[in-house]
Amino acid sequence: MYSGRTGGREATVAVAVNGDRAAAYLCDGSSVETWLQGSVTGDQVVLTGRDTAALIGTVSGATLSGTVVTSAGQAWLFSADEASPPAGIYEARTTIDGLATRIGWVVLPDGTQVGIQNVGGDRSPAPALDLEDATFTLGGAAREATPIDGADTVVGQ
Repeated sequence: MYSGRTGGREATVAVAVNGDRAAAYLCDGSSVETWLQGSVTGDQVVLTGRDTAALIGTVSGATLSGTVVTSAGQAWLFSADEASPPAGIYEARTTIDGLATRIGWVVLPDGTQVGIQNVGGDRSPAPALDLEDATFTLGGAAREATPIDGADTVVGQ
């Protein structure tokens, strides 16, 4: 697991690696988010997402750095350090008022969490995630989030 920020601190990014596969989530906590997945070959990570979204990075020691491009075409340099849980990517899928809802969080090594709640395409900040048990409260009900593993499919669902 690698977790960090873009160079100008525009967004957070986390990349989960499992063997030769990887999944990533980038978000700014309010409206910009991108889900990516792809492969790891040696020290190279190449991920793609919807539209023009991509992440190309190189692992050097305990740091993954490179460039990430959002679905809207914004390109940023990023750096993410190797991190242990609870740092990582978390996701929840549910329905709010009949609308498909996807919530994503990036958790940084210091426990800071940044996330977006996407309700039928309407984006807003994610509810707080309890890092002890990966739960959150939405609409007065306790719900569970799932940690994302590098082998998980996160694009095109």
